Amino acid sequence: MKKVIKIVISLMMILLIGVTVLFQMMRYQADASVTTDGAIKTNYGWHVDVKDESGAPIIFYQGALVDAKAYLPLAKALSKGHKDVYIIDAPLDLPIFARKQAEAIIKAEQRTQLIVMGHSLGGVVASQVATENKQVVGLALLASYPSEQTDVSQLNYPVLSLYGTNDKVLNSQNWTDALKRLPSTAEVKVIDGGNHAQFGNYGPQKGDGTAEISTEAQQQIVADKVNAIFK
Repeated sequence: MKKVIKIVISLMMILLIGVTVLFQMMRYQADASVTTDGAIKTNYGWHVDVKDESGAPIIFYQGALVDAKAYLPLAKALSKGHKDVYIIDAPLDLPIFARKQAEAIIKAEQRTQLIVMGHSLGGVVASQVATENKQVVGLALLASYPSEQTDVSQLNYPVLSLYGTNDKVLNSQNWTDALKRLPSTAEVKVIDGGNHAQFGNYGPQKGDGTAEISTEAQQQIVADKVNAIFK
């Protein structure tokens, strides 16, 4: 019996190692060019702290299987609008496992207002957070939309949706169908030449279109639009 148990445990360990290796192969790591200068590593992810803060801080949810660090360049661009930016580093790089982190940051940082943003699956989670927390005063979705179970159409604050014309990952039909779950006042920004992956810095994404603008240019458009709408 002991021998059988040892064999089972060994097989489970092999399976666990195999799953771990497969998961690591599927993940999108931050580009080597991404630096942590100006960012603070925290127990929830990354914090870009500005000294002259004058607007509500941003809580950002990463895309599925994307290294949270890959969004630091975007976070730094956003912080130029005098906003602190908190990037959630979700377990297994899956933002659905970190929905409650926004509440934890609100309590820990004693925040009374915040803007929630998310890329791809992170935007789905950000939409949920927006409906669950009265401190939220803005919602920005990058190549994303609220799920069928989440209706943000009654939100009475600015909502922004951005996507690139060369995005081949975003399901355009689902995005169109989801428009009815956004407020009638929601603003949509189409980024000419932008794609799905360039909202972060993690290289090409499987199934995505080829961008016709640089990653820096795409992210600057995002930062400019967000900072213009969310004062």
